[in-house]
Amino acid sequence: MKSAIQKATVAGTLALTLLVITASPAVASSGATLAVAKPWHYWIAYVLVASALGIVLIGLPIGYYLRVYRLKHPRR
Repeated sequence: MKSAIQKATVAGTLALTLLVITASPAVASSGATLAVAKPWHYWIAYVLVASALGIVLIGLPIGYYLRVYRLKHPRR
């Protein structure tokens, strides 16, 4: 029987492979490279970084407190 880590690794590898296979025709036909920047690349980067930091620094600790810590350490 496979462990959870092995199952997650297989699922992640399959998802990444599927993404690369399905995205490669679009990349090849567009002719776009990293040197050709679009105007939205600049402002969207700040939004993506801010939301990732918000999830990691705010969302995960709050979720951990609500689902784990609070239940392990009830009020007296």
